[in-house]
Amino acid sequence: MTKITTISFALAILGGFHVNAQNVGIGIATPLAKTHVNQTAAVDGVLIDHSGAAGNSIEVNQSVAGNGSSATWIKNSGTNRAVFAEILNAASLASVVQTDNDGLGEGLFVNQLNTGASSNGILVSHFGTGAAARGVEVDINSAGNTAIGYSLFHTGEGRGSYMSLSNAANGSTGSAIYHAGLGRGTYYSLSNPANPATGNALFHAGTGWGTYIGMTNAASTGIGFYLGHDGLGRGGNISLSNTANTDIGWGIWNSGTGTGLYSETEGDAVFGFVNGTQGTGGTFIVNNTAADRNSIGLFVVYAGTGGGAAGGGNAAEIQHDGNNGNAVDVFLGDPSLAAGPANTTSEYSTLSASHYATGTSPTAGLSKTAGNFSNNSADPTVMVFNNGSNDGDGINVFVDPVFSANQAAGIYSQSSVAGGGAGIGVFGFGGDFGVVGSTSGGNNLGVFSNTDFAAVGTKAFLTDHPLDPENKTLRHFCIESNEVLNMYRGIIELDANGQAVVSLPDYFDEVNINPSYQLTPIGTGTQPYVASEISGNKFTVAGAPGTKVSWTVHAQRNDAVIRYFSSKIENYTSDVRNKRPSEVGKYYLPEAYSADKTKGILYNEGRDKNYREKDDFVKQQKANSSPEAKSAPYQNVKNVSDSKEKEEMSSPVRSNTDDDKLSNR
Repeated sequence: MTKITTISFALAILGGFHVNAQNVGIGIATPLAKTHVNQTAAVDGVLIDHSGAAGNSIEVNQSVAGNGSSATWIKNSGTNRAVFAEILNAASLASVVQTDNDGLGEGLFVNQLNTGASSNGILVSHFGTGAAARGVEVDINSAGNTAIGYSLFHTGEGRGSYMSLSNAANGSTGSAIYHAGLGRGTYYSLSNPANPATGNALFHAGTGWGTYIGMTNAASTGIGFYLGHDGLGRGGNISLSNTANTDIGWGIWNSGTGTGLYSETEGDAVFGFVNGTQGTGGTFIVNNTAADRNSIGLFVVYAGTGGGAAGGGNAAEIQHDGNNGNAVDVFLGDPSLAAGPANTTSEYSTLSASHYATGTSPTAGLSKTAGNFSNNSADPTVMVFNNGSNDGDGINVFVDPVFSANQAAGIYSQSSVAGGGAGIGVFGFGGDFGVVGSTSGGNNLGVFSNTDFAAVGTKAFLTDHPLDPENKTLRHFCIESNEVLNMYRGIIELDANGQAVVSLPDYFDEVNINPSYQLTPIGTGTQPYVASEISGNKFTVAGAPGTKVSWTVHAQRNDAVIRYFSSKIENYTSDVRNKRPSEVGKYYLPEAYSADKTKGILYNEGRDKNYREKDDFVKQQKANSSPEAKSAPYQNVKNVSDSKEKEEMSSPVRSNTDDDKLSNR
């Protein structure tokens, strides 16, 4: 007879037990099972006090392999727990509940059928503080197992998985995945195309990193972070909404030889930088001192040719809508340091622009220029400062025309108002020479004026003194006149009849009118005279026979150019004209009349202001573009190799020790 049968008969003798056809009933006359307990009082149906040093309190052995029934089945129609297990020994290392399943079914199956239930399917409340204490642990110890370690299927509308670490002092990881295999570390699949929710949302209220990806295998050729988005939304969006944040929105440190950041698009902008605070919109720093001439801080390749006759877009475009700072600052060296070899020894240009097209642009309004500048203010369109101490030029322009007939200009300048006669094409001011011109041949005109030529001072030639060329110079000056005159001169010898015909250039009659004559006798006191005036480019002189006569003819210039300008501007016969309204009260040289320079006709207030403030312009550029200001956000960047986070992420996968292994009963 078994232990249970013996106990049942003993209890039956005491009363309250009934035996019916080998079934034992407690509190019931007709038991329906081998042992049937029917409890109606407010006490435990079965109570077992186990005080032995070994043995199980209850053991159920179901030894028939083909039995499809449950080994233990508990039905609870009340409102409390169906099963409650508690270990009262605080020093016990045993498990509260352990299931060993040698079959193919579930190790543990929880089925909560009431659709109105608001409680948890499984609740684990864990107050342990040990380093190895886990709320829930899933161990699949077969290396060849291809099944899923943890799977969650949720057909409702709630969260698929929710984790809350509410201890503010907790320095551990919210969710750590240690994967030594070849598959994915984490995989999310939201297959409902109408789902507007976020695929993966991370809200981090602490001061640590929101997301950290560490690929510690130096030989890995895989992608650190990959985002594939087939929808219409953004591929990636980073929002740092704390206005006091001075850290980096997105930082990429690439110690290899590959590309730090690569972006490709067939739509709108490849990159969009929007900075709503006082920081820098975008910063590119190549701080490897071993970088050679082939290294590039920012490289832009644009292959657009669409747009019809107007061509493609711009390879780079910068729009500055603010009212401070320059649109672009470009420096070679550190602008906060003094210029010199200690700053930079670079022999390259600060800015280089080249246009490799040939020929003239066939499209109206377009030009194949290497640089194009426009300005709508009263300030200069281009300002150039050379602050060096080696007498460097402000601008060097070199043009080597292929066809000499094209008359390609080294510098072409035009400043005019149609019909207004205002503007200065070129304004030169030098400590020694205002404008210097030279040629390599051709017409050999160092300076050429296509209209009139004037000077407030004298018009002179300046050359080395012929008697002392190493130490002295020689200047001769032009004779001024209130008329536009041409002068011709020569010496003739009178014949036996006391006459001679003077032949003038064959173009004389074409370019001159109103001639005047001056005759001087040579070797005699007899005064010669003009026997007949100029006609057919000739005139006749009479005087003492066999004598010489020096003659001079002055004539008023009247060629086609003079006639053209006289009709467009004013009559050249008028040597006095009234100043234009804008010139009244001003002088060409105010200092000569003890007037202030601001009274000068050629005085420009903006030009003078810029000249006086030229050093301030340079200082302002340095202030706006200080590398310290631009690199400030990078000074507090964590070194990944020193961070606690990397140490935690690189810790080995936990393995079961003898203390952790689950004992067999």
